Amino acid sequence: MDYEAKFAEALDGLRAEGRYRVFRDILRLRGAFPHALLRQADGTERRITVWCSNDYLGMGQNPAVLDAMKRAIDSAGAGSGGTRNISGTTHFHVALEAELADLHAKPAALLFTSAYNANEAALATLPRVLPGLVIFSDALNHASMIEGVRHGGCEKHIWRHNDLAHLEQLLAAAPAEAPKLIAFESIYSMDGDFGPLAEVCDLAREYRALTYLDEVHAVGMYGPRGGGLAEAQGLAHRIDIVNGTLAKAFGVQGGYIAGSESLIDAIRSFAPGFIFTTSLTPAVTAATRIDERLGFASVFVEARVENTATVAPGDVMAITVWENIEQGLLNPQGIGATPLPHVKVDEKGFIFVPYVGLIRAAGRTLSQLRETIRARLAEMTLNPQVDVFPVEGRGRVVSVQGRVRTPGLYPIERPTERLLAMLARAGGVTDDPEVIRLKLRRGAVTGEIWVQDLYDDPANNVALRAGDALIAERDRRIFTALGAVKIRRSRSA
Repeated sequence: MDYEAKFAEALDGLRAEGRYRVFRDILRLRGAFPHALLRQADGTERRITVWCSNDYLGMGQNPAVLDAMKRAIDSAGAGSGGTRNISGTTHFHVALEAELADLHAKPAALLFTSAYNANEAALATLPRVLPGLVIFSDALNHASMIEGVRHGGCEKHIWRHNDLAHLEQLLAAAPAEAPKLIAFESIYSMDGDFGPLAEVCDLAREYRALTYLDEVHAVGMYGPRGGGLAEAQGLAHRIDIVNGTLAKAFGVQGGYIAGSESLIDAIRSFAPGFIFTTSLTPAVTAATRIDERLGFASVFVEARVENTATVAPGDVMAITVWENIEQGLLNPQGIGATPLPHVKVDEKGFIFVPYVGLIRAAGRTLSQLRETIRARLAEMTLNPQVDVFPVEGRGRVVSVQGRVRTPGLYPIERPTERLLAMLARAGGVTDDPEVIRLKLRRGAVTGEIWVQDLYDDPANNVALRAGDALIAERDRRIFTALGAVKIRRSRSA
């Protein structure tokens, strides 16, 4: 047999179908995201703009990420030293898995060399530990999920993309006693649409099925902490298994799954794709560490202090609500933030919140109180976000400079005062929020964000610290030297 002729014949078939891939030789330019140099066949180079990068937020060039990688290399060397079950489980891996589990509100997480590897290994292994498993897979699921299901060798059914009626029809036809799993995505990259997360979770509960959600295009982009679409929609607790990537919004490399301790341990113990491959390098895991970053996609630390102490009678609370809807319940002028009157916890431990009513506050943490108010408001307005913080005295100072109405030095009203509140006290910006860029300088680092992004997403409204310098500039450029920075909240302190 002429093997070379067979290879050439196969490739000719791809070319005839228009499916032959041509790789571009590019060199990304650190500090000039999203620009790169294209090296052409004749040896010449030209500068290009890369609009198709998976590095959505420019985190692959973030100084905090690069510094974390350098420190890890200096302390632990270049490689991991082996597979996870021999010598490749370093403290960097253990710490990152704990943070990823926390990010998705799950007891455990497991790192893989890619999200493709994670999907394929997990979905191929589950039929082994759940004999008789029936998998229901969305028709537009990623190739890694398709391959994982195929390699699992179990009974499978493909439901029409986002067609809940078809999914329920298939679920109802399956044996009631059979273990079931619904595999779907939160954001489908090729079509750009969202999966119906809540509705799929409802069907999973009705037919006693596990939910397997691929969040690779959503982690780092959606949710108050970047936990993905499930976090943004308040559904993280209803998802059994989450798949995520470190190679898109995180800007590095690798993938993971998160779920219950027993499920993660089963994948760890039975998946060949996890057991027999060298682990991620310490540099990659260190660069992905949420604690190592100064926020998810910023170059400064958000000064949010999540008070773990419980609220007590006599405490005074400040409450701010963001509504993502025109003609909102609290803000009829449009999308934005609405501060509510300060409320005091009465002697019986209750507070009265407008539109919400009486709520027991005493004995709860700020996080619990925030979620209770958010859940009540969610019945009346679209996807509200709520912030609750204790009212404390002045004393610390930040400076406000640039195109604001009354620049100067401003005392911080409370330890958690945020950017929008500071701008409001300075009289606001003097131009269209879509063309005003804020620079927050904290020590030796500077973070950037568009004012419009503060209005669009309350997660961007980070807290200020003593000594911060806030500069507002008018700039029509979309990208900056630091990247298209989308500030996200860091983990709660």
